[in-house]
Amino acid sequence: MNTAQRLWCATLTPFREDRVSHPGVDLDRVRSHVQGLRKEGVDAFAPTGTTGEFLYLRPAEKALIHRATLEAAAGAPVMPCVFDPDPGIMVDLARRAQDLGAFGVFTPPPVYQPVGADDILDWYERLVRALTIPVYAYHHPRTHNPIDFPLLERLFEAGVAGMKDSSGDAGRVRLLAQVFPHRIIAGGDELLGQGPLLGPIAGHMSGLANLRPGLCRSLVDRSGNLLQQQARGVERDELRARVAEAGGLPAMKRALGMGLRAPLRQVDEEKAAALRGAEPA
Repeated sequence: MNTAQRLWCATLTPFREDRVSHPGVDLDRVRSHVQGLRKEGVDAFAPTGTTGEFLYLRPAEKALIHRATLEAAAGAPVMPCVFDPDPGIMVDLARRAQDLGAFGVFTPPPVYQPVGADDILDWYERLVRALTIPVYAYHHPRTHNPIDFPLLERLFEAGVAGMKDSSGDAGRVRLLAQVFPHRIIAGGDELLGQGPLLGPIAGHMSGLANLRPGLCRSLVDRSGNLLQQQARGVERDELRARVAEAGGLPAMKRALGMGLRAPLRQVDEEKAAALRGAEPA
């Protein structure tokens, strides 16, 4: 497959609602969700990232989700996010994923507190030294320390294999892909459908694919004529707006019948239910 057309899904984390205080992860739902997405054209999976609520999961829960995703993916690439504030736990999660057959792992830099480039480099070098599978960096400037061009060069020199870029900046992604061909995964649903403008990327990472995998597949493939592509782009933008209005990520989970865990529970139930429309033909 042309890697530029690889559709990664940043998978949601479903919870059981049989406990009020701290509902457990619904591993059966993890498996069925991944299997359903695979049938609808998703090529690869990235569990326990930002969309998977990594900040609100215990390390043991992340390991269980990684195992369940790998089992359900049936050989499709799986690249778990292995973030933990403790680098030792992060390395342990990564080794477990490697032993289970993960394609690779990814993680953001340290979050919340600003840290320097040398500290971020050391953060990733720990993983590179511990693993034989690819390690991907994660640039998401709205949520954690950014990775600029000079730092990314240093990370690649240290053995990092690639980076997921969730800046949503098509110009930045295009420049990075031109300098580092086939090493940048374009994150963010706003970039779906812009493949030819982004250059030699290593695929698209989508959260919206959890809800409408067929739409996302068609946007990545750019199938159909120009009018169809434009219509799908409009549908993507309208759907993103509706998801945001309904409550964002928790609303998408509600639309799919997934349980929620505090603090991510603020949902307009009526608007979330309206997101359940069928995929377009």
